[in-house]
Amino acid sequence: MVTEQRPHGHLRVVAPDEPATDLDAKMDPFAEYRAAGLVNARFGIDGAPPYFWGYIHPGQTWNGWDTPRFGKQVAELIAEWVTSPDEVSTWWWDGDDLAIRLPGAENIEILVPDHLGLYQFDGWSWTELQA
Repeated sequence: MVTEQRPHGHLRVVAPDEPATDLDAKMDPFAEYRAAGLVNARFGIDGAPPYFWGYIHPGQTWNGWDTPRFGKQVAELIAEWVTSPDEVSTWWWDGDDLAIRLPGAENIEILVPDHLGLYQFDGWSWTELQA
């Protein structure tokens, strides 16, 4: 048996090969993200506000920009943010898929959640907020 340090200082005694349980997932809803190698951080376009909480594989970039993933509620906030009254961008949900048409774009960008239920806004100039 070993002890495992849990979030918020909780300890749990586990066997080394004990599988995760539904109770573990309820106690630590982000365990699946950490198991996938993701870390939690805040991101902004070009590093400027507003900032959005998301998840990233450390060191993973696209053309020098960070490639965060966001939960559904944060994805919705991002979509609302890019849909300002003076812009002609629009967004809508099609089931779990998020459709966005940006100003001047001919195509609609469809964001489909990954296996963890996270949305990745590819090709955007995301920068992680440094503490």
